[in-house]
Amino acid sequence: MVKKMSSFMKLKKIVLLLFTLSIAVSACKKKNSQTHEPDLSASFDKQALLVNMADKVILPDYLTCKELLDSMQNQLNSFKINTDLYHLHLFKQSFDKAYIAYQSISLYGFGPAEDLSIRSNCNIFPTSVNTITSNINSELYNLELGSNLAAKGFPALDYLIYGKNQTEEELVNIFKNDVKRFKYTEA
Repeated sequence: MVKKMSSFMKLKKIVLLLFTLSIAVSACKKKNSQTHEPDLSASFDKQALLVNMADKVILPDYLTCKELLDSMQNQLNSFKINTDLYHLHLFKQSFDKAYIAYQSISLYGFGPAEDLSIRSNCNIFPTSVNTITSNINSELYNLELGSNLAAKGFPALDYLIYGKNQTEEELVNIFKNDVKRFKYTEA
């Protein structure tokens, strides 16, 4: 009985192998007998696609980001003149909108954006709280230097206006009592 099962298993494997081979041969014959499909890449206009992406997506996203950065600068100026909780909230709202707009353009980190190192200048994470504090206290900093990459951009602004374990009232008082912090935030 064991020999019969063994023979049956061998026969089953052979039939399965032949069936698989016949399907493979059949598929190859059908593929070879088909007519050639047209080359779609020859009729596809890549330049039109790239121009459309640049004009309808990338440039509008950059313009939106610039407008929101200008608005953030205006809110910072208002907060500097009126250093209170209300103007801190307005500045934070404009910061949040600008940061979100930046995130939508950060994926375009090629071409001119790469040449200008936008990502390196705007969004190095994590920010270096020690470097920021040292820069503020010394007032001797050059944010163009590579050593200050982690002490500028959106993460640095996030730290400056949201603080670290500080209430909003404490942050307003810090800004009121520390002109150097405003200078650094502006820089």
